[in-house]
Amino acid sequence: SMGLEHIIPNEEHRVRLIAGLYEAVVLLDDRTYELDTIRKDSTMMLAVSALCRDPRGSRIFFLKGGYEAFSSEYPEFCNKCSPPTGLSLPLSANSVPGSADSNCTPCGTPLYDQGGPVEILPFLYLGSAYHASRKDMLD
Repeated sequence: SMGLEHIIPNEEHRVRLIAGLYEAVVLLDDRTYELDTIRKDSTMMLAVSALCRDPRGSRIFFLKGGYEAFSSEYPEFCNKCSPPTGLSLPLSANSVPGSADSNCTPCGTPLYDQGGPVEILPFLYLGSAYHASRKDMLD
């Protein structure tokens, strides 16, 4: 079980939630349509469990289709944002390389997959899983 401090890292928002100041909490991921299809050890289910253990009066909702469906249906309510500086890692093991870009849309290439593998010593290269899966980059 995971505590709210890991689910909601922003202390101000976490304190407001614990105090019961939010009427509703909306959970979403990239594109899931059914909550019962999500793996039990996924980030989404950890958040659901933590919030359901102690909801503090907030109603909890799941946005079907996630950000992908919402942004295609209601683009006027979505911001085009730049990713935070630093690493941009997928939240779940079933994320596909190329599923995020600098405009927060589900198509494009993540920063860590841009370019190619880097030779750090003769015949020793550093790259991502995406690079390793591309035979043309390995030849």
